[in-house]
Amino acid sequence: MVNDVLTLSSKNNIMNSHEDYGIYLDHSNSINNDGGNVQSYALNIWCSTEEITYVYKGTTHKNYMGNYWDDYTGSDADKDGIGDTPYGIKSDNDEYPLMKSVEHYF
Repeated sequence: MVNDVLTLSSKNNIMNSHEDYGIYLDHSNSINNDGGNVQSYALNIWCSTEEITYVYKGTTHKNYMGNYWDDYTGSDADKDGIGDTPYGIKSDNDEYPLMKSVEHYF
């Protein structure tokens, strides 16, 4: 699958042989994946490319949005629903990890 866009709505997927562009995860959930959540071997985009307006816990915010990672342990001091520290993915990062699963943001 070279240069394909992959949309997943299930759990425990194995994705491999994605050359050139890798896998684009834009505000998705990553829960209970064995062997680490995601492995970065190609160019991957881990967050939105533009700021998104969203509602989190009743307050409207505008920011870039990454993905939800069930093993993320960072904090959210400003309470905007985006983690204060990046989520590490091998030699890459999701700079805007979500504190809760996607359905809590819209």
